[in-house]
Amino acid sequence: MLGIELLKLDKFKAAVRNFRNALLLQPDRKQGYTNLGICLWLQGKTQAALEVFDDGFKKYPEDNVFKWYREQCQKGPPQTVIQTDSESLSIMPDNLLSDP
Repeated sequence: MLGIELLKLDKFKAAVRNFRNALLLQPDRKQGYTNLGICLWLQGKTQAALEVFDDGFKKYPEDNVFKWYREQCQKGPPQTVIQTDSESLSIMPDNLLSDP
């Protein structure tokens, strides 16, 4: 997904634009809300990120991922590791990555 690649290159404005366009083309794709929300959150645009997570939660109330991201976003900037694959972003707390 182009937005993910743009984000990896620290081209946040272009990534946000790409994620927004992707949602316009595929409004029923859950990952689109997550990707856009995370991208906004990483830029410190907390209110905009919260709105996107809320939109995702309204559309998919059974999916707790939006609730989790909203709660994390309200705590402040991500203090976590971003993991990406070709189609999605995810935030993983550092303590989940450490070996026991």
